[in-house]
Amino acid sequence: MNKTLLKTALLATALAAAPLVAAPLVANGAEVGAPEVAQQPHRALYAMGLAGTSGVGGPSQIRGVMSYEVTETCEAWKTDTKVLIRSVYGEDEVETVRKMSSWESKDGLGFRFRVDETQGGKPSEAIRGVAVLDGEGQAGIAEYTQPRTAKAPLPRGTVFPTAHMTQMIRRSIDASGHFGKVVFDGSSTDDPFVVSAIIGPASESKLPQEAQAVLGSRPRWEARLAYFPVAKKSETPEFELTVTYRNDGIVETIRQEYEDHAIESRLRQIELLARPTCFVPDAPLVPEGGDGNGAR
Repeated sequence: MNKTLLKTALLATALAAAPLVAAPLVANGAEVGAPEVAQQPHRALYAMGLAGTSGVGGPSQIRGVMSYEVTETCEAWKTDTKVLIRSVYGEDEVETVRKMSSWESKDGLGFRFRVDETQGGKPSEAIRGVAVLDGEGQAGIAEYTQPRTAKAPLPRGTVFPTAHMTQMIRRSIDASGHFGKVVFDGSSTDDPFVVSAIIGPASESKLPQEAQAVLGSRPRWEARLAYFPVAKKSETPEFELTVTYRNDGIVETIRQEYEDHAIESRLRQIELLARPTCFVPDAPLVPEGGDGNGAR
């Protein structure tokens, strides 16, 4: 797999799906509990380009685009990401297309994933599988059907991308500077990763005027994330990311740092999507003409 794309799909899935913060519940004029966290379904388009290179072994040019869409059902969140990148190394240009789809149950315990990548129009990688947790904060297992049949244990405390971002947003609101979690997202066979995040205030927004008109102004944060493969037990991260995101969950910029180059993705277009209407009765439904116990 093209290392440039190793976690592009992850960041789109995890951070572009970051939750917005709803107003606290109020009873008799007093707040009840912490603010609820809910996601805003949306469709986003990011422009990608080379942000820095060592000049030794790294690409001399990178151009690309990333599309991301998150949709909601009453039971789960579904994400679809597509990344197209053209990278120039010396006189050679390589076109890589990476697609990732995932499904995550709203209780945070079930996850399905699918990844397809091509280079130069030829298939280069395919990943398929499912993952489950035994309960909140419990261990679990991931089962791959591609590229080969395999099982990977998930340690206690593992979370999937949406649950991870829900917790990260809450830490941002609480002004907590450091946040670490084991995250499984299915974007590579190196999963899961220990993701260590340092959260701080963001610099001035540079959104395009059209996107700013859709989104308006919101509190924003910047997080630097370091990714450590659990299986390797290394003290050096495999790579690092810097992300600027808002409290409505929209990601403005993503900067991916590698040994010999860096890639930056900037939000260019955004569309907010409708949420489903999920009926939850306040009390058990009673059949017409009865009291729910068979009496009439």
